[in-house]
Amino acid sequence: MTKPWVRAVLLFLIVGLSGCSTLFSSYPEDAAHYREALTAGKTAETLATLGKQQDSSDRLLYLLEAARIQQIEGDYLASQRTFDEAIRLFDAQDLEARIRLKDWSEKSLSLLTNDKANAYRGFGYERIFVHYFQALNYLGLNNSEGAAVEFRRLSFEQQVLEAQYQENLQDAYQTAADKDIPVDALNQEHFAQMNADVRDVHSSFLNAQAFVTAASFWEAHAEINRASVDYRNALAIYPESVQIRGRLDELGQSPKPGEGRLLVLFEEGFVPARIPVGIPLPTFDGGLIAVQFPVYPTRTWRSPPTYWIQLGEDRKVAAEIMTNVALLAAKNLSEQMPSMMVRQALRGFAKYELQRQARRAGGDLGQLLASIYNLISEQADLRTWLTLPNSLQSVQLNVAAGEHRIRFAPSLGTGERSVTIREGETRVLRVFVLPGRVVVQEYTM
Repeated sequence: MTKPWVRAVLLFLIVGLSGCSTLFSSYPEDAAHYREALTAGKTAETLATLGKQQDSSDRLLYLLEAARIQQIEGDYLASQRTFDEAIRLFDAQDLEARIRLKDWSEKSLSLLTNDKANAYRGFGYERIFVHYFQALNYLGLNNSEGAAVEFRRLSFEQQVLEAQYQENLQDAYQTAADKDIPVDALNQEHFAQMNADVRDVHSSFLNAQAFVTAASFWEAHAEINRASVDYRNALAIYPESVQIRGRLDELGQSPKPGEGRLLVLFEEGFVPARIPVGIPLPTFDGGLIAVQFPVYPTRTWRSPPTYWIQLGEDRKVAAEIMTNVALLAAKNLSEQMPSMMVRQALRGFAKYELQRQARRAGGDLGQLLASIYNLISEQADLRTWLTLPNSLQSVQLNVAAGEHRIRFAPSLGTGERSVTIREGETRVLRVFVLPGRVVVQEYTM
């Protein structure tokens, strides 16, 4: 007859592991298929798969991936609707945070499994991208009012995110002090390289390209004060930018009669995925527990290539890398690390205690069962929005009204492109540079 403790352990394993379809899967492996579909230009099946996944606890993540794919494929209306649904989920999270609702069943499950047991809530830099991309959707739909709403939300969202981050950080350090968890020492010991590589990134919430594009929009609509604010916000993030300083110097004075403006936006590659790393943490009784953390191998990253545009035979202008998205993602993880350290330490302590109790109740067999469970359930949460670009680059210049022949450099295989710019108009070329595929879209601001 089965002993009571064996039945209890088996019941816990069944409850803890059943129904968690994403608990032990690797999200980067799933997302690799989405990226391959985008690169091949064959996304119908991928979008259908993402649609079927939206009833899961990771619904928000699948919405973000689907909306991005729809936008790159030029289906602005579908992308706008999908991003609207994602925005509603983000807003619902904000409401939940304000009234302090907690899903204790979910939290208690994650305490003995991993963060992947929790519903995906997204990250601050991803929220900024949602509103930035949504504004571009509205431009693609020739809806300036909708674009204006999203560009206004960019600054507001960043203020909210900064306040939320400071509150969460304070809570994490308070819990760490109460539980005697040496957060700073552990962070320095195990993540010093990543933290050093993102030290010069102001904040993961601050996206210079989003500000520049918003400022260009306000400038095109003669809202000079708004344009000035957003250009200055961008310059605060990227003070070395020659282009942003040039736009500020010319603000309200250009384009001149007989001229229009060309804004070229490059979105290069795909943002890197997180990878897992195992770290030993000390227990309350002097032992050690092994826990898994996500990390970005920033030392192995290449610098994004810089793109140029050539107008005619003699005018060649370099784009500037306004936003290194890979570094934003790594900065976000660095910012989240104190809170993650606390969660992982508490989780490790709970699993360690489970193993001790199992040994007392069932001897070697009990310890073996608990050890197996701890081993298979200890996985780093690698979920992030992985169809985001690796970098955002732009170039903006005044040109004579009329037709222009444009080439991209280094050559993207698109040959010459004809663009007609009317007097006083701001024309946008958005260039997605994917591995083996280039997509070019045109909007008017």
